[in-house]
Amino acid sequence: MCYNLLSKYENKKFEYLAKALFMQSERAINQFGYLNETGKINQMPPSYKSAFQFYKKAAEKGCPVAFRNVALYLQNGYGIS
Repeated sequence: MCYNLLSKYENKKFEYLAKALFMQSERAINQFGYLNETGKINQMPPSYKSAFQFYKKAAEKGCPVAFRNVALYLQNGYGIS
């Protein structure tokens, strides 16, 4: 029972995130980068390259957290090769 309830909210979370992405929300773009980084989207393996692209796009739109993420990626060489 509890799993079904959590699964229901998980689907809603992605539905709202997709709407925010469509609206070009810099925070949603940054969050989508995080989901790519951790592999929490569609049970896909983590992708630093994809995450970096989303972080970079969010930073270009002015998201402060995304600036930090881009800086950390550049410092550590993640997803940029």
